Amino acid sequence: MNNYQYLPIINSNPYYVNSSNCVNSSQSTNSAKSQSSNNYSNPAMTQNQENDPDYLLLTPVIFGTVASFFLGFRLHEIGFTSSKPKTQFFIDIYAIIATLGTSAYIYNLLINDHNSYCDIIIPIIITIVFFASNFNLSYALFPCSFSGTIGDNKLSQFLSFLALSVGSISIGDSYGITPKTTGVQILQATEAIFNLFVITLLISLAINK
Repeated sequence: MNNYQYLPIINSNPYYVNSSNCVNSSQSTNSAKSQSSNNYSNPAMTQNQENDPDYLLLTPVIFGTVASFFLGFRLHEIGFTSSKPKTQFFIDIYAIIATLGTSAYIYNLLINDHNSYCDIIIPIIITIVFFASNFNLSYALFPCSFSGTIGDNKLSQFLSFLALSVGSISIGDSYGITPKTTGVQILQATEAIFNLFVITLLISLAINK
């Protein structure tokens, strides 16, 4: 019997490449590319996300507008004979917080070069209705807080304070309505300061451009 020794066959071709190794290397390269693309997002998209306005800043003014609007109509017949300092103090503090949030929102819009007038006008309109609702609520709770030309029913009363709010934020006219207590005077002064801030900011940015 002949003894044969079996030796493994080795391909001597220097250009021979194992196909399985090519597939594995291709898969690893693709996975590395996909991972790198996930880690590095589009800079333009990231910049747009950073420049988007923070709508949470408008939450206090929106919530306060809805709450004071319905409370003012609901409590129209309740009116206290004398002012309650703690209640009016709470209304004033909340108005200041809401105004600061709206001011920060408008400031961020203008700094980030948002050219849409709708984005700026909408928070201003909400702020006007917010202060009108708070004037109406203060008068519904404390009729002694205002004097002058004020409507007799719920709707005309609210419209009177809406005119007061528009006048305070635009031309400074009170339309025959006079605040009689310190609490509502602070409320009106807060709206006047908001008006001054927005106008100053718009003028300064327009000059710098």
